[in-house]
Amino acid sequence: MKAPALAVCVCLGFAAPAAAQTGLRGYEVSIGAVAMGTMPFGESDATFSRPSGSPLLVFNSDISLGPGPGAEVHFGRAVGSRLAFEATGTWIFTTIRAKVSTDIDGAPAATLTEDVSRLSVEGSALWRLAGDMRRAFYVRGGAGWMRELAAGATLAETGVIGNAGVAMKYWWGASSPSQRRRLGLRLDARAVLRSGGVDLGVSGVRLAPAASADLMIGF
Repeated sequence: MKAPALAVCVCLGFAAPAAAQTGLRGYEVSIGAVAMGTMPFGESDATFSRPSGSPLLVFNSDISLGPGPGAEVHFGRAVGSRLAFEATGTWIFTTIRAKVSTDIDGAPAATLTEDVSRLSVEGSALWRLAGDMRRAFYVRGGAGWMRELAAGATLAETGVIGNAGVAMKYWWGASSPSQRRRLGLRLDARAVLRSGGVDLGVSGVRLAPAASADLMIGF
């Protein structure tokens, strides 16, 4: 957990005021809801070894993380006219699914599920592509640490999580770069990359879409 936390601190530490900034200055806090899409893990085979050494397929399982809702909070600051850094905390509720088939005893296919919650902390950079002090469009990317809990919080696994996507920020009534107190709306669409965590033995980097809507507070 030390490396992601250090990355977040470095990002915010370099966020110093810029003299020639064309957008709104100051800090930003964004709080809102996020929706995560399905994250396929792939297939996993359960096998026994025959006396000859060849594998015997007992059953096959297709594993995925289902879609789920969550909440998030961003804290960031601009660096210059286009670049900004932020720290993000996210809490997601989802379900891991294992569709079991090809059973050696001829049992019908079945889907086993288990609730999973994920807490993640990420540091990200945003680059303003277009816009002004009221409305602006960004590309974003970052990485961090996550911890997932399952089986009634008796199973806990950590891993690495990353993001890449776009964002739009709209400030209500913003009229001056020196204006501090303000409210706005933020919309994000991003790809979430995940490695580790609760994966039922199917390791690797996995990808899922996500979208969020947040209320922004500037000060």
